[in-house]
Amino acid sequence: MAVKWYKLEGINWIEQDNRNYSLAFQKIGSAKICLLKRGDAIDAFQNKCPHAGGSLSEGWVENDSIVCPVHRHKFDIKNGRETTEQGNCIRIYPVKIIDADLFIGLPVSYLNPINWFK
Repeated sequence: MAVKWYKLEGINWIEQDNRNYSLAFQKIGSAKICLLKRGDAIDAFQNKCPHAGGSLSEGWVENDSIVCPVHRHKFDIKNGRETTEQGNCIRIYPVKIIDADLFIGLPVSYLNPINWFK
């Protein structure tokens, strides 16, 4: 699948008290993205929980899972699978850093409104 890369600027990281990670919300077109920063690593995935619709950027991290603040469903940060194996998954987006600039890749078909109803 073709990917279009977007440079992210002005990220407002939400620092977590006594935790070694930060979360942020970013919108690119109609895509709502949750960003997770742990040390030098940055991960990106859809912001909306597929189970309850909660905002994952308002949740928290436990081990290698992002936790939805609504019903506490957990999703693996690396593969997007729900850890309780109920079948829900979140979309993971590729991230790259070039010269200290952060880029996120979105599928080209996602950006085309005509494809939203297929």
